[in-house]
Amino acid sequence: MKQVDSLLQAWLRHRDALVALVDVTPEGNQNFTPWEGAWTYALLTLHIVGMGEWFMQAVASGEMANPEPPVQVTSMQQLKEIVHEVTKRTTDTFKALPDEQLSAEINSSKIFGANLTGAQIIEAMFEHEIHHKGQLFVYARMCGVENPPFFFNRG
Repeated sequence: MKQVDSLLQAWLRHRDALVALVDVTPEGNQNFTPWEGAWTYALLTLHIVGMGEWFMQAVASGEMANPEPPVQVTSMQQLKEIVHEVTKRTTDTFKALPDEQLSAEINSSKIFGANLTGAQIIEAMFEHEIHHKGQLFVYARMCGVENPPFFFNRG
């Protein structure tokens, strides 16, 4: 198995749990926020999936571009569709990476203060996603999700 394939499978175990969590969150909760000034459910979710795609684009291209601002979401259904779409694009980018890209130096100094390898960028992506996914689990429970999926897909 290629190294990239192994990393992809590890990432998908976590992303699949995120997708399942968003899928079971009831309609009308896209604007939920646990306190004044906090990100909404939708904004936190879009940040997680958008930054995941941003990290993967950086590994694929060798450059860290400026992240795109999130789109406006008006329903949970729209959010769910975006999550599925961005997850597919990120998965496709991941699948297309050659193993050599893991050791390639990525121009990331303006973001991280140093250039990192593709593998280090992917590790940062995992850590970022896991951190924010934990926050989203709390949001989901506060939105009435009684039996959230396990924090990673064990299947």
